[in-house]
Amino acid sequence: LGDDMNVKIKMLVFSLLLISANGHADEEFDQLWKTIAERSFHLKSSEEQVLASEKNKTRMGHHWLPTLYATGTSYMSNDPGANMFGLLSERSIKQSDFAPDSLNHPGTNLFTKASVGVNMPLYEGGMKISMAKASDFQFEAKKAENNSHKKELFSEVAKSYFLIKSFDKYSQDITKIQKTLDSIIGKYQIGNKSNMLGYSGLLGLKSLKNRILALTDETQTKQRTYLQSLEELNGEKIHLKKRDDEHYLDDLNQYLSSTQREYQETQRVNALNQKAKAASEMIGAEKSRNLPRV
Repeated sequence: LGDDMNVKIKMLVFSLLLISANGHADEEFDQLWKTIAERSFHLKSSEEQVLASEKNKTRMGHHWLPTLYATGTSYMSNDPGANMFGLLSERSIKQSDFAPDSLNHPGTNLFTKASVGVNMPLYEGGMKISMAKASDFQFEAKKAENNSHKKELFSEVAKSYFLIKSFDKYSQDITKIQKTLDSIIGKYQIGNKSNMLGYSGLLGLKSLKNRILALTDETQTKQRTYLQSLEELNGEKIHLKKRDDEHYLDDLNQYLSSTQREYQETQRVNALNQKAKAASEMIGAEKSRNLPRV
């Protein structure tokens, strides 16, 4: 029984890691996954990083557009030199400003200067182009990481959920065997020739019963552990419904069928690949930093 259960668990975990897009669990699981996904701070953080990376990609993609800028300065001073240069910058010097008394005691005046201009790059040495390409790869990397986080969380939730259901089925099987053993042991009478088995056989059944009781305790402990894992992800208590064997096997077969597909590059590997491409573009940008610009 123990080996058979371990094989089932390994098959189930492996299948969940390769679950296909057309595989769906029951309504209870769908609702549980939706709730956990909405409450996950890790997923929220990952999605915000994707949005930030997308905005950076859009901004870097417009590097070739002309930049409009405006500058302005304003100050008050009674210093003769500052007043003279302020009048010069405003192009407002009059003949009377050169009188000795005006030069030495100009009084306190307010000076303001503003300018508007356009910066239109014609050649940037390829630096901004490389940075724009790098931002594209960084955005793709963030999307792949976000998808990877979703799949990892989904796999963890699905694994815990279906293992709990599998333990339900396992407990039902153990209970049936235990009842059969209790019935046989209960009918045994010492010295009665009509006993179904001898005394040594009775001892063997009692030993098997003790093993089954130990398996029952172990199963219940594992079931509680996986339930606690789900409750931690969910943020509150979870009350799962009992299901009959037929429906459980239907869902399990649906998950197991997802293993029949060709290997595809994982999102985590894809994210690392995109990061490597972004790093390569940033190296090119750094090499172009000191080139002449027009």
